[in-house]
Amino acid sequence: MNNLRLFLVGLIACILAAACSSSSKKPQQPKPQDVPVPQLESINIRAGPFSDQKLISVKPLTSVGENSEAYFSPDSKKILYHSRNRPEHIQTQIYEINLTNMRERRISYHDGEDANAVYTPDPNYFIYSSTTDEIKEGDEAISSVMKTYAPNLVKKHPQQNGLDFRPYEIYLSKTDGSQITRLTKSPGYDGEASINAKGTKIVFVSTRGGHADLYLMPFSTTNLTTNSAAIRRLTNDIQYDSNPIFVPQTDQILWIKYSEDLKTSQIMLGDQLAQNAHSLTGKAAMYWTPFFHPSGKEFVFSSNRGDGTHFNLYVLDLVGLCLKRLTENANDEFLPAFSPDGKKLLFTSNLNGKNQIYLMDYIPPHACLDELP
Repeated sequence: MNNLRLFLVGLIACILAAACSSSSKKPQQPKPQDVPVPQLESINIRAGPFSDQKLISVKPLTSVGENSEAYFSPDSKKILYHSRNRPEHIQTQIYEINLTNMRERRISYHDGEDANAVYTPDPNYFIYSSTTDEIKEGDEAISSVMKTYAPNLVKKHPQQNGLDFRPYEIYLSKTDGSQITRLTKSPGYDGEASINAKGTKIVFVSTRGGHADLYLMPFSTTNLTTNSAAIRRLTNDIQYDSNPIFVPQTDQILWIKYSEDLKTSQIMLGDQLAQNAHSLTGKAAMYWTPFFHPSGKEFVFSSNRGDGTHFNLYVLDLVGLCLKRLTENANDEFLPAFSPDGKKLLFTSNLNGKNQIYLMDYIPPHACLDELP
């Protein structure tokens, strides 16, 4: 049995990367190389009602492979995102685009999946999720990865309420790919990490307690000692909690809570420990990936509340709970993220048939929808 286990571990590493390596030894990663990003023409998408314009001009930023989940650097000059199905690799890896010269570089070279990359307040560092270590450490994780990459070799893999939670752990790295530090070590899923504006706390999702809940841990780029005892559980129920973010200036926590049947979700707002929470949305729909405007007075999110099928972008103004619709298309727009000055908006869309990253000016609609959030 031990020999079979060792064989499976080695096989997984070979499947996930061209070279098999042990992440515990943290081999030196290749130095990121800048390459030009293909220049693409701007396209128009339909704006939401009560907008100052009928169409919104959006700029495609990516075209190679499938790209998603982009976030600005603190100075708005760069973006981090993950990319998959490229000629060089199938699994998701982290990339960075310099918006000043439109050059791209790959940052992570792991033998696993990398995702959820966001800059820390220090632009030289970022946090992200990766399966690189845990795919070598646990039977359940091995089974899950084998299901994805070698489905003929395994019949079962762990699921949580019907959802596939890959064996992510949370990491810190410099943007040159060096000084990789593992911040969590728990069997199962640790991901969707978000850092507060001061760079002192991380809120994240973990299945370590038996189901997907929110957790909080202290953070510092100057003290990289991981203290599991300092990690605090914030929610504890059977409903799946997801996409936590901090409210600017207050460190209150906003997140998504799914219904037990996973057919709908709601946007929740709680205090600094996600307690005394209440829902900001009422209409039965699916709500995804909220992101706060730097003012802290409104946030953007993706939802299918319009037609029950397509995900478009909405803004909820917390002053008076005014709901505004940004986009109204037969495609999907999701994973929105404001620039630090609040003037630009990144999002992911399948406008061309595959998920790619787009950039647009943020011009909020001038009137609220005639409906409750």
